[in-house]
Amino acid sequence: ELYRIIDSLCREGLGVIVTSSELPELLTICDRILVLCEGRLTGEFGRSEFSEQAIMVAATQGESSTIEVTLDQTE
Repeated sequence: ELYRIIDSLCREGLGVIVTSSELPELLTICDRILVLCEGRLTGEFGRSEFSEQAIMVAATQGESSTIEVTLDQTE
């Protein structure tokens, strides 16, 4: 039902904003995907540029990759 409504609105020339973390869903219903990571726009893809890999790279660009390691130097 939701997809039918979205399709109907798009056919009328309206823009629809969809928020989802379900990539297969987004790849099916979207003409353009904007990716946000930690409040920043990290990717923008047109339908011809869609790929799960490209979107996942954009989705993780802003994430901290620092790992803190503490060594016990007592013997």
